[in-house]
Amino acid sequence: MGLTAYERRQVGAIAAWKGETQGWGARAVARVRRPLARLGESLIPDAALRKVLDGLDAALEAEPRVAAFLAESGVESLEALKLGPLERCDRLADRVGVRAERLAMGMGAVAGAGGLITELAGLPLLLAAALRAIHRTGLCYGYNLDGPADRSYLLGVLELSTVDDPDVRVRIRERLARLARGRERPGDPPVGLDGLEGCVAGDLALEAVPFVGDPVAIVLDYMMMRRVDRTARMVFRERWLRDAGRIEGEIAPAPPHPRDDALRAFGDLAGQAAYVTGFGLAFGVVLPLAAARRASRRLPDPVVRGAREGALAASRAADDLRAGWSDAREILWAPGPEPAAG
Repeated sequence: MGLTAYERRQVGAIAAWKGETQGWGARAVARVRRPLARLGESLIPDAALRKVLDGLDAALEAEPRVAAFLAESGVESLEALKLGPLERCDRLADRVGVRAERLAMGMGAVAGAGGLITELAGLPLLLAAALRAIHRTGLCYGYNLDGPADRSYLLGVLELSTVDDPDVRVRIRERLARLARGRERPGDPPVGLDGLEGCVAGDLALEAVPFVGDPVAIVLDYMMMRRVDRTARMVFRERWLRDAGRIEGEIAPAPPHPRDDALRAFGDLAGQAAYVTGFGLAFGVVLPLAAARRASRRLPDPVVRGAREGALAASRAADDLRAGWSDAREILWAPGPEPAAG
């Protein structure tokens, strides 16, 4: 079956994603994060972090059922999503990604306010949100990965989003392809989470810096969720293309090229922050007004009538004052009589 024009563009995007190497922004962050990761690993016991990662199975227990997802998305079944078109799957995934990124911003704002203590408390919530985002992105492409055997696949996507080393990324993608086909090799070790551990340790050390941690936490949590969202979409998009018979085998990587999308990422972050701020301000104004209106309905009628008439009287007094000030200004600044000629 031939590819549509849209599908050909997505194949090119997947190939370009596979060929990405660290750009200048990623290299700068890596240089800063490397010593911080060692510091974070010394502050956080490895056993404690591993326990958090091993406990991520519970993150999917609160996931909405497939029926709830279908009702929200307006799709009749997951099989219908697998039949296409791909554009519909991508539109659904866009909504999942936006929600996940805004949630990560909110988590970063709350966790960064209290330093290392709140950062540690918020870490399981952030990782759980990332796993839920991967799971929901899978639903957008028709894949319901809620079984015990799917844990390795979800963790593999999460790990892939944190790794920049090209060789390691190839190994993880190959592992995911085998898991998707049900061809896991006997004796394969559990999916490694070294990249995720280093990323989390470095972020925690940086977010714990006094006075700097709060805004840094918002940026880092957003950037992490952005990479999780992009990785999940690329992985599930390629899997959809292969299962739908649009491609055979794996999409070959494009020639290596730097991933210099730092400015675009910060631009997207600024846009999301502006949206969330505007939403929060509007909500903060409307909610008290709605509460006051609801409460006024329960007040005795004389109280309500008196408040209404008092407001009208105050409005009339303000109008009288404004009219009086206009008259006084005209008198004070009125031009004098014209001087007599000659």
